[in-house]
Amino acid sequence: MTSDYRLFGIFRLLLALMVVVQHSLELTFPPELAAALEPLEVGSVAVLMFFVLSGFIVTEAASTIYRGRPVEFIANRILRIYPTYLIALLCALALYALIAVNPGPQPANWVTAPSLSLANVVRNVLGILPGGSLFFSEMNSDFVLFVAWALRIELLFYTVVFALMIPGSRLAASRSSVLVGVVGMVLALCSLAPQLRGGALTFAPHFVLGAAVYYATVAERRSSALTAGGVASLAAVMVVASILADNHLHPTRHFDRNLIGEAVLFLTLLSIWLALVSVAWRQVPIPARLKRADRSIGDLTYPLYLFHVPALTLLAWLAIPRGPVALVSGIVLSAALGWLAHLAFETRLARLRASVRGLGLSAHDKATLEATFGVSASEIPRPATIAVEPAEARAVTLARSARSRPPPRRS
Repeated sequence: MTSDYRLFGIFRLLLALMVVVQHSLELTFPPELAAALEPLEVGSVAVLMFFVLSGFIVTEAASTIYRGRPVEFIANRILRIYPTYLIALLCALALYALIAVNPGPQPANWVTAPSLSLANVVRNVLGILPGGSLFFSEMNSDFVLFVAWALRIELLFYTVVFALMIPGSRLAASRSSVLVGVVGMVLALCSLAPQLRGGALTFAPHFVLGAAVYYATVAERRSSALTAGGVASLAAVMVVASILADNHLHPTRHFDRNLIGEAVLFLTLLSIWLALVSVAWRQVPIPARLKRADRSIGDLTYPLYLFHVPALTLLAWLAIPRGPVALVSGIVLSAALGWLAHLAFETRLARLRASVRGLGLSAHDKATLEATFGVSASEIPRPATIAVEPAEARAVTLARSARSRPPPRRS
């Protein structure tokens, strides 16, 4: 039986573990191994790949599941990111408050509490929202969860997609114009305005790369596929160029970056991801058990990304000596906190998010939702009323099904 399910869950876990590894180097890894891995910045490269993956998934969702429903799109994206972030922020604040009372025997950067003032707490609550950089650029404040900068970039990208969906809610119908026009201008800004480096536009090519790969896989015409592939190639070149153009000296840690190694690592991750995309594009059969495992693993990725910060902070506060015990303890503690957070909080949000996703969907879109995002159609409530006549609804479903079919092979 063929399947269009994409094995992204295991890949996302790999990226999250790379982030954990980078942040564990100073605390848990043997000094020689840490010195060898530090210049590669494996976690930072993983975050760049996360942006590419997000560009693909979010563009697909906006073009299919949320077609004509921009409000539901942005609501679901906020539900995915913001509640779990607030819970992780609360846990980190509680831990830092404890550390402030009892600093422990080993003062280190990991256990130095950020400002716990009410003003800084408010800034951290609002800081990942679009425009939140104003709270951190104009005031003497810092992130309690230092990985939250990537969430701010993600939410900004979601806002851009939301804005593109509003005019007539026709994002899917205007693929070429959005892809080549608006996004192309953003790429030009990134390449022609070096003064913008360090801002959100620096990461525009990453999201564009993911979006363009999606459009290339669903294009009905060869010319459209070639156009999307060309934009994806340009975006990939720009991502690699941005890596190589960075400063060799890390601005805060003062070690020499291995920029070529980082570029090679990114291209390796990109190649693995493209191979996973091609598996679904070719509709290679995937066992149901593997799908379930992949979905479950993918569900742990986001809480692991957030909760590894308080986990490693606790490990540093306990002053466990560097070595194998500290290394294993750091990874296990981070995974355990992420798993508990998923069970305690994210599973409770899953039904609400499924409800937001499911309103007004056709049978075909529900099947797409189940295959792509791992949500069972039985979990999606039926709307109380149907906004269109049954004949019109059937016509829409048939049209969407026809567009989803791969074009016939030419001999």
